Parts: sequence; C-alpha cells; structure tokens
Amino acid sequence: MHRGIGVLERSDGEFQAAMLKRNGTRFGGWLLNTRDNQFGPVGKFYTGASRQFVVTSPWGIGVFRFTGSTFTNPLIKRNGTRFGGWLLNTGDNRFGPVGDFDGDGRQEILVTSPWGIGILKVHGSTFRNLLIKRNGTRFGGWLLNTDDNRFGPVGDFDGDGVDEIMVRSPWGIGLLKLDGDTFKAIAMKPNGTRFTGWLLNTMDNRFLGAADFNGDGVDEIFVCSPWGIGILRKYFSSFRCPAMKPNGTRFDGWLLNTDDNHFKGFADLKGNRRADILVSSPWGIGILSMSGSSFVGTNVEPNGTRFGGWLLNTADNKFF
Repeated sequence: MHRGIGVLERSDGEFQAAMLKRNGTRFGGWLLNTRDNQFGPVGKFYTGASRQFVVTSPWGIGVFRFTGSTFTNPLIKRNGTRFGGWLLNTGDNRFGPVGDFDGDGRQEILVTSPWGIGILKVHGSTFRNLLIKRNGTRFGGWLLNTDDNRFGPVGDFDGDGVDEIMVRSPWGIGLLKLDGDTFKAIAMKPNGTRFTGWLLNTMDNRFLGAADFNGDGVDEIFVCSPWGIGILRKYFSSFRCPAMKPNGTRFDGWLLNTDDNHFKGFADLKGNRRADILVSSPWGIGILSMSGSSFVGTNVEPNGTRFGGWLLNTADNKFF
C-alpha cells in the first residue's frame, strides 16, 4: 500500500481527488512522510481568502498551502530556529489553537511548551512572536502554568472583532486577551461557581467549541458534562448560561445523553447566520440549534439511512 496525502474537492455532488502525493514527495524543502508528519492547525495566516495549514515533524515546522495541483510551503524552519525569543522544538512545542488575536484580519498560532507560552505570527517566510511569557507569569489574576493549563476554544467573546482564548485549569476558567506584548484576563472564575444554573467543574466539564449560537454577533462556548449541555456567554468579568438542559431531555427526535453523544461542527449548517451543533451517537446523527433557553433538533436520522449513495453508520463514520 502506498501511503501519502490527498486533497478532495466536491464537484457535481461527488468527491474527486484534486491532488494525490505519496510519501517521499518533496514540497520545496519539505519531505512528506505521513508516519511522522503532523497536520494542523488550519488558519488564514496570509492575506487572502484561502486557508493554510501547519505541518510539523521531528525535523521542524512548515506552513503549507494548496496551489494548482500541489502544495507550496512559503515557510519552512528546522528545530533550533529562534523566532525572537521562542526556541522551536517540535518535540515539546504544541501548536494551536489559532485566532485573530491582534485584529488585523489574519490568524496567529498559540504555541505552548514546558517553558511557557507564545503567539507566533507568519511574517513572510518566517514567524515573529507577538507574545512570549514563561510559566509563573500572572495575567491579572491568572497564573500561567502550561503543565495544567489547557487553551481553547477561541472566539470573539466580547464582540470587539478580536479573538480571545479560553483557558482552563484545575482551579477554574478564564478568558485571555492580547494586550500589547502580554495577556490580560478579561474574565475568570474558580470551580464551584454557578453561571445561572451551570456548575463549573473543570474536572468533568468539556468545553468543545465556540461560535455565535444565537446570531447576536458575539461568540459563546458550548460545554457539556455528565449532567448535560449548556451555552456559556461572557458577562462582564464572569459568565452566564443562557441555555442548558439535562441528560434525558428530548430535542424533537434527539435524546440527549452526554455519555455517548459526540458534538462536532460548530458552524452555520442551515444558512441562518447562527451556529449549529452536529451531534452523533450509536443511534444516528442530528443537528442541535439553540432556541431561547433550550435547543431544537433537526435532521435527526438513524443509522442505516442513505444520503444518496452514502450509508450512515456512526460506528465507522467520522464527522469533522
């Protein structure tokens, strides 16, 4: 079996291969090897409508974009390179999430390591760092510790057109906003706090995505727990929960059960300028949408349903 990568495009209701390349292919100076290449995150790192993606390997890092029938890599750097004060080491650097943290219309990459945190911005054929801070730094009341801090999702939580980063730890949650060459914490609360009816507990709360679920131009955070699901919205220096429902609730034909429900696709799936949630389970799939203080379910279909020639089977279908 030949291993490699491909690009699929949809044409006349079907997928066609726009590019197929086997391992051993060189894209400029980058050697393709899917056994150790890691793909992602994806973002708009350069000016223009197209998206690019980050590739890392034990050798270093590259930024790829699809051009014609192949990939080009306008940026490729080996481990040991310094971007300002940041030392590239793909052995312990973690890349992502991405967001437009400085409000210029292009996205930057959050990078963390056992040393600390940085924000890398594509600058021609290299990176520059907008921020670099070591562990132990305080952003307002938030103590940076990449051993237990987890970053994301990212969204415009205060409606100013600039993205912020949600951060969580065994202590609680916060929202970090780029402020010059540092972060400021614009919201933070400890575990045990109640946001309306939602009990914050970062030990079992999962913060799965950020999007504008109610169409008001501000992003909210989708959260689930062993209790159920909710939507968290920034409220001054805290949060409130405008919608939440416990397990066992039915949204039209969908039965909520966070033990086996999987939530993906936080995007406008219906074309009404509101983000929806694609949900799957061992039973089938559906779309959940925020409606007032609850949710509605649409396009609820059991396994075995055919969509044209596609047979739905959530045991082996993967949704992104």
